[in-house]
Amino acid sequence: NIVSVNPVNEKIFLNVCKDLDIDLISFDLTQRLPFIPKRTAINLAMQKGISFELNIEGMMRDHTTKRNVISNASILVELCHGRNIVLSNGSRDVFHLRGPYDLINVAYLFGLNKEEARNSLTTNPSYMLKHSLARKYVKSVV
Repeated sequence: NIVSVNPVNEKIFLNVCKDLDIDLISFDLTQRLPFIPKRTAINLAMQKGISFELNIEGMMRDHTTKRNVISNASILVELCHGRNIVLSNGSRDVFHLRGPYDLINVAYLFGLNKEEARNSLTTNPSYMLKHSLARKYVKSVV
């Protein structure tokens, strides 16, 4: 099982990065971020193997939501240095689903280079799944 957290304030975010054993941190990118994550907390989370999800579902709505998604995602990409990022579509409508190359092009808007964009669709999600399996089996062994 993948454990994902959507922190709503900075105190919860710091607690998640320091203490909790999770796999994925997701933000609501359609609204302005309620806080700017600190680089030290993000580095601590990445050392623990936690990934960050960038959900592009809001880019299909209106111009304000699209602007919020792009600005919030570029802030997170800059703080993460393009590592441990997982791109997801999150759409419930079939017509809003995008292919992998479309997602790579959207990742360019966020500030990822070609290799980082490809890793956010292939390598990073598989690493996140391996991290969740390791967490599951280590707890069962102990």
